[in-house]
Amino acid sequence: MQVFSVKRIHLLKRHRQKFFNLCLLIVFIIILLVALVPGTRRFEVQVLAKQIGFETALPTDESNRRFLNSIRNLDAFSLTGSYPDPIVLMGQFNSKEFGDLTELAIEMPYDKSQIEFQPIKETNSDLPHELEVLALWLQDRTTVDALRYVPFSRRLDLQFSHVSPPPMNEGSFFELYLGQQPLQLTLKGYRLSVVGKALEDPDANQPLTFTYQPGITAELALALPQSGIISLSLPQLTDIDTLPWFWGDLPVSKIAFSTEYRRETDSLDRSTIITGRVRMGEQELDIESDQFLTLKEPGIQWLRYLSLVENQGIEVRAMGETSLAQVGLDPDFPMRDLNANLISQWLRPDIVVAIVSFSGAMVASLISWFVENLFKATDDDN
Repeated sequence: MQVFSVKRIHLLKRHRQKFFNLCLLIVFIIILLVALVPGTRRFEVQVLAKQIGFETALPTDESNRRFLNSIRNLDAFSLTGSYPDPIVLMGQFNSKEFGDLTELAIEMPYDKSQIEFQPIKETNSDLPHELEVLALWLQDRTTVDALRYVPFSRRLDLQFSHVSPPPMNEGSFFELYLGQQPLQLTLKGYRLSVVGKALEDPDANQPLTFTYQPGITAELALALPQSGIISLSLPQLTDIDTLPWFWGDLPVSKIAFSTEYRRETDSLDRSTIITGRVRMGEQELDIESDQFLTLKEPGIQWLRYLSLVENQGIEVRAMGETSLAQVGLDPDFPMRDLNANLISQWLRPDIVVAIVSFSGAMVASLISWFVENLFKATDDDN
């Protein structure tokens, strides 16, 4: 009887060890499984690109937010798009069609309608141009199809669209300082009624160009059309800090570092990235020229800083949250990636690697122990 009791105690001890090892095995397997579950993590991205696209995502208590700020000494400013109301300019107009007009109402009823202001450089004068974009405000859900910088011509283009026409002051609008210097004013796709004559260019292929001397009130504030293009001919960027030109801190969604080429029913996506880098915690991922950057939603949520790099493109510094960042020449077959899991949301990457490595080693050891001892224990019980 005593022998039976000793054997029974021995068996209990053996089962207790197996139960303890089984619990450990379950715990370490759970850790490995949790490490496989994606989890969002904050990241930063710095990209130099030829072109970017995005959609504004403002808080509900904001009607609009400043995007461009005080870009001075412009060589030209143009706006393309259809306006429901006439644009009224005050001043002197040097054109035989206008006579002695001091006020001109310009109708821009077509999608290709365009108005362009260009300072007339005075002979032997080194004075800077007075033409200046004071501010550009964007409303919520403004789609910027392309913000593009062309170094060769020093041109900054912004192609945009809205769900509905923006209201003045509460929606997307711009403020332009015309200055007191004479301007060359060029109209395309216009409709004018002056001196009893009707002038119209419905096909936008008969531009009207004349000299315009702005009046005392040299500021022009206009709501943006529902869709269109703003184009700025910039001064030389040498020794100019362009960071203040872009107000930054803009909440966005649907950001794109690519452009689409279409030919009839065919389409082809091209990356606009020149170079870049993604940082997630202590992990980094370099982006080479013409590679695509793909991010799992929500992706980039804030455009923190924008600036122009002379002879290259637009430098973008942004941040957001994602579970996966991928890079490659083909967006469907990325070559390198950074990923985040649930554990990495609370612990540093080096600690996560140590925990996962230790858990994997423990699982392998415990499985080996069970393979070696499970049937041996059964034989001993018999």
